[in-house]
Amino acid sequence: MTFAEIMAWALWPIIGIFVVLLTATRGTKLQWTSLRLYIVWAACGTFFVYLALEILYHQTSIVWVTDNFVLIGMFGLLAIGKLLLPGSNAGSPPLSKARFIGYLLFGVVLLWLSANTLYSDYAEPRLVLEGQVHNVREKRGYRNVEYLAEIGGHTVNATTPVFERLKSEPYVRVEVGRGSNYIFNIEYLKNQGNDW
Repeated sequence: MTFAEIMAWALWPIIGIFVVLLTATRGTKLQWTSLRLYIVWAACGTFFVYLALEILYHQTSIVWVTDNFVLIGMFGLLAIGKLLLPGSNAGSPPLSKARFIGYLLFGVVLLWLSANTLYSDYAEPRLVLEGQVHNVREKRGYRNVEYLAEIGGHTVNATTPVFERLKSEPYVRVEVGRGSNYIFNIEYLKNQGNDW
């Protein structure tokens, strides 16, 4: 397991620890003492470490892919909560009706995208494909690279380590998430490819 994968697994426990620490020091004499400032600085530093890891290693494991969709859902919830919770806009000028609806739709779309993808990946049975791997390629976008391969007549996404192994293994059996279209499990069937 690489450092990036360990950090991906640790993301939510770390967030939970910072939430508990910041909540425990709020509303007390410790509110803006040096302890609370150290916690805020540590949270900001951790955020930038994770931002750098996200940019560099976002496709190194399926955990990073899942974390991305969870974070998209969290941003959607934050956008909706900021608009709908009483007192969350105190001290700021009221939004026009068009901007309110725009922000609300933005939050709903992010939440729906995240929830739909995660539900399809983890609650529905995965798509099982078996066959020879064809057309293994990188699709370069503005911000990132997608790793794609055709297996059993379907184009699927792969994380970086799986993509590297797909280049050399001609015949596989894979389980693919129905929402993200990423390979979750892979089994190499070396002998079967020679029977064709």
